[in-house]
Amino acid sequence: MRVPLNNSSQQQLTSTPGTPATSASNTVEADVYICGARTKKGTPCSRRVHGPVRCWQHKGMPAMLPQEKLLIKDLVP
Repeated sequence: MRVPLNNSSQQQLTSTPGTPATSASNTVEADVYICGARTKKGTPCSRRVHGPVRCWQHKGMPAMLPQEKLLIKDLVP
């Protein structure tokens, strides 16, 4: 059985090509970092993490780069 949804219960999402969809009514305020831990190849891990922490695979390891170089995005409304 299908139940029709009215417009008031649907949340409008906006998106531009190449960016994730975000809610039209709120702005996300978060710093996005890269993990930065040394990989087996000897390069910094490029996984994105929320905050100055390591990814799931490199948890507990130090970063190769200074903190300011790990920050890749600072979203401000």
